Amino acid sequence: MRPDWGSLRLAKLSPTQARFRGCAARPMGGGMLEFSRWLEGTSLSEWIRVTDWIIPFCQSVHIAAVAVVFGSVFMIDLRILGLAGRSQTLRETNRRFAPWFWGGLAVLLATGSVLVIGEPVRSLMTVSFRVKMILIVVGAIIGGAFIAAVQRRQISWGAAQSGSARLIGLLVLLLWITIIVLGRFIAWDPDIFGDLSPYPG
Repeated sequence: MRPDWGSLRLAKLSPTQARFRGCAARPMGGGMLEFSRWLEGTSLSEWIRVTDWIIPFCQSVHIAAVAVVFGSVFMIDLRILGLAGRSQTLRETNRRFAPWFWGGLAVLLATGSVLVIGEPVRSLMTVSFRVKMILIVVGAIIGGAFIAAVQRRQISWGAAQSGSARLIGLLVLLLWITIIVLGRFIAWDPDIFGDLSPYPG
């Protein structure tokens, strides 16, 4: 059975754990902190925490979904740069990998929502998570616009020689690399961002 973070004694936790679990070391965050604590106190959040398999399962699927999304972006970018898939047009490559991108993104958001509900303070009260979510929204918008543009401008982009197409592809790839890194930073957010983190300690 997973422990209820809201009832753990801060004296038995390390400084980093205290920032995430008790959040009493330095009460900051205003309305977001109040919302996080309210969410943590709901029956759904408690059920997710005390059910041993839910969080590990969602974390595993979440990581797999990230890999699917990143892999889809990477393969499309390789075609744009002319480094792979030259036997296929850009439109054909797009049709092959775009469904994986959108499917992976849907799973990513679904499992991420479960993780946030189960551990709201750990997620919502970190700089890494907030920036990550902003970048995911930006990445989804750019990805959708790019996929649509490929279909509309196939004649000029068919050989993947457009400088603007290559630039957009590289930016989207770097964006998702940043999202992956920020996802790993969540556990060490106060140590990495110091005073910028809602709970620097």
